[in-house]
Amino acid sequence: MKDKLLLFSLAFAIPIFALLAAAGLRVKMQHDWSTAVQSSASAHNQSGQLTERAREFLSLANVCSSNVGSEFQSYCSTYASYEQLERYSTLTAIGTAALLILIAISGYVARFDRHLLLAFVPGMFLTLITLAVLILVNSGLLIFSLYSVMSTFLSRIPVGLMIAIGIGAVIAVFRMLAASKGFIRKAEVTVVGKRLDEAVNYKLVGLIDDLCSRMGSLKPQHIVVGLDPNFFVTEADVRCLDGVFKGRTLYLSLTLCRILSTQEFQGVLAHEFGHFVGLDTQFSRKFYPVYRGTSESLSALFAHSQGNGAGGLAALPASLILTYFLYSFSVAENKIGRDRELHADSLAATATSRSAFASALVKIHAFTSCWSATKNHMIETIKSGKQIVNASAFFAAVVNQCASDVPLNGLVEATLSHPTDTHPPLGLRLKSLNESVDDVSSDVRQTSPAPPASDLFADCDSLEQELSDVENALLSERIAPQIINEPPVETASVSAH
Repeated sequence: MKDKLLLFSLAFAIPIFALLAAAGLRVKMQHDWSTAVQSSASAHNQSGQLTERAREFLSLANVCSSNVGSEFQSYCSTYASYEQLERYSTLTAIGTAALLILIAISGYVARFDRHLLLAFVPGMFLTLITLAVLILVNSGLLIFSLYSVMSTFLSRIPVGLMIAIGIGAVIAVFRMLAASKGFIRKAEVTVVGKRLDEAVNYKLVGLIDDLCSRMGSLKPQHIVVGLDPNFFVTEADVRCLDGVFKGRTLYLSLTLCRILSTQEFQGVLAHEFGHFVGLDTQFSRKFYPVYRGTSESLSALFAHSQGNGAGGLAALPASLILTYFLYSFSVAENKIGRDRELHADSLAATATSRSAFASALVKIHAFTSCWSATKNHMIETIKSGKQIVNASAFFAAVVNQCASDVPLNGLVEATLSHPTDTHPPLGLRLKSLNESVDDVSSDVRQTSPAPPASDLFADCDSLEQELSDVENALLSERIAPQIINEPPVETASVSAH
């Protein structure tokens, strides 16, 4: 709530400042005029007093509106400029308020209407155009207000400050419009993985084809395997060791496949394919990759616009409104993202086995952290002049060692990471499946299933060792500064089998 109040106060800071400046300047001019008129009356009138009617008739507003005498033209022109400043400040404040209200309403309604959420991109462009105009208007208000106030009260004209504000505003507009060309782009996901040879892995491909056929789901166009403990499908561009793949890409974790049974693995696959069924397909294809890419671009633009001093003053309200726009749609995206994940869970339970899928969910939440322990051990091994040949097998060994001791009940608030989507907490997902941690705890602790899902891959060991070599090389490069001055150690190999 405090953040919103700060946002609103800063968004209206310039028009309110200009409005107060205009009102103050008009009051001062009216006071100076009244004083001058009273002095003139004193010189020509023994009483030195003007009647109420005379004062009203000779008020500055009345004199300027009646166009009496060209000698007052310059004075009245200045007075009129302050009136215009007051009017434009009010209109700018009203326009800012209207934009914020529209964003708030759109963000709120989008929580309950998926189709409106799909309007994120055109809505963002409309907001950008409005904000570009707002930046220029705010810069004009700020420059004229500062000029008028300082020249009137301090007899100084802040030329350098006004030039900085003007140039900063123009640069901000051009930067915003130029960057908008790159906003409609997909998020790019980078993974340490390889594209699977589908001709050789016919057993896995057959399983995937069967699941997609039964679920009425679109099939993945690319299958990428890696060691990172994650499963996902995405239409974001996926960059891996074999290049960049576009379209529907399925990422499979070889490390997790070692501890999942074939049935549990099918449940995970069915969940992922559930995102390409019905209306959810539009979000997987049209919304989420673009939303994430756009969010990243806008965040980078906002960060880049900071630190420009006086040049960034006029752009500050626009930057804050842009942040609010992203926030409003992110709240809607989080809610609908949670709903679509739960729907995909339901499809997975229906297509395979509810208990097996629930067991897979808990396993992944419980043992994903073992990958960090594995990588830490890989680092220590590299420092000793050796390396782990098969990191995936080592990961499975770590999991097997701690499977009986891991506290499962503390996982209910845990969430899984995803490169483009958001996931609800484990407890909520299990509740929607009518399952609990206790219901599947015995299956979860079976981390050496027979057969494991890794058996579905042709020549799994070779794949794992090749990817382990890459991981070792990346870790070696990362820790090189730490060991560059250490004496050389004889190189050996350590197998995790």
